[in-house]
Amino acid sequence: MLFLAVVATPLEKLKQVPPAFWWKVGAAVLIIIIIAIVLQRVAQMNKVVLAVILLVVFSVVGVNWIYERNEPAFMTPIIDKIAPFLPSKGSYNAKQQTLPGQPSPQPLTLPDGTPIVVNGGGLTYSVKCRAVLPNGVSTVLDASIRLGGVGTSGRPYTILRWRDGEAS
Repeated sequence: MLFLAVVATPLEKLKQVPPAFWWKVGAAVLIIIIIAIVLQRVAQMNKVVLAVILLVVFSVVGVNWIYERNEPAFMTPIIDKIAPFLPSKGSYNAKQQTLPGQPSPQPLTLPDGTPIVVNGGGLTYSVKCRAVLPNGVSTVLDASIRLGGVGTSGRPYTILRWRDGEAS
């Protein structure tokens, strides 16, 4: 008895491939054709116009990366150096959490970390400065200030008295 093996023809094998695969292949071919057409047009384009278009595209993408901080991992060291000079989403949101005239959540400190202002209360100081020029002419500045809180000017002190101009 002779058994004929059923051999699937190439057409039958292709019919078994899911349609989603053919959509992906078709999309890939279409993208390659579009890229080829765009590259042909770019090769014929004025180089100055091309430079302006590329500058705008890279600027928008770069600023978006800095604002959103969603840059690719290999770009993070470069973006970290540029980010402090431009606004970011995190800094904007933090700034929006405080009301105008409201003290910042971080207290003011001297370079060694000593706090300048203690919330509540306040300390009053008299400051007297004398500037003397080499020819002996001098002037005096006398001020009284109170530390504590944030005044309407946004400063962590209030000027109580100010006198200047005592020349000698």
